[in-house]
Amino acid sequence: MKKIRLLISVLFIILFLAGCGGGGDSSAPPAPTFEAEGLYRGTTATDRAAAGIILNDGTFYIVYSVENNPDVVAGVVQGNGTASEGSLSSSNAMDFNFEGLGVFPATVSATYSPKQWVDGILSYDNGNTVEFSTTYDTDYENTPSLADLAGIFTGEVMFSLGSEDAEVTISPTGAVSGVGASGCIMTGSVAPRASGNIYNVSITFGGAPCYFENQTMSGICYYDSNTRQLWAAAPNATRTEGIMFVGDKP
Repeated sequence: MKKIRLLISVLFIILFLAGCGGGGDSSAPPAPTFEAEGLYRGTTATDRAAAGIILNDGTFYIVYSVENNPDVVAGVVQGNGTASEGSLSSSNAMDFNFEGLGVFPATVSATYSPKQWVDGILSYDNGNTVEFSTTYDTDYENTPSLADLAGIFTGEVMFSLGSEDAEVTISPTGAVSGVGASGCIMTGSVAPRASGNIYNVSITFGGAPCYFENQTMSGICYYDSNTRQLWAAAPNATRTEGIMFVGDKP
């Protein structure tokens, strides 16, 4: 699987785009706030690197590595949470595992201090639990820029049943095009979110030989301008499957 140079950054999403106000005011209302919003990096009690992005609408992503190897992505947990007075919970998380375990539900129970840390427990239907501990990363507060993001990224597309090498191009206007090693063609778009150093992304796969033939998946992407590395995570509409792309720009 694709190796990552830094501790894994996270995170699959319900898109939120603020609409225009009514009456004579055509300006967009301010983005909603979520007390635990931010980018957090850390580890699990099972010796996996872990990090999460919590968006301003309560959607979160937790990306985790294989055991004892922080440089290899093993899966991502996505869901929607509620947060109040230092407690965060979610009953609708889905774990998209890239180690051959498939896609399965989970719940999250966590505590947090805004822009400082998030610690919690992932719980699964089979009785397994995983504890995680993370601290805040101020890179979340930078302003996303399509000019900085634009370029050609070489990396890997991962999903629960496999992976393949791919090359993805992002234009300065946010248009996305890509091709996998199998010959699968992808098109789509990215746009900066109203809050946080994150982009909304939508990807549509072409016909055969694409595994997700003619399907569209929507999610988020994050670009680390220091390492020039991009990752994108996007589920299908029913969250029965999803993809993650990790790629580097020369």
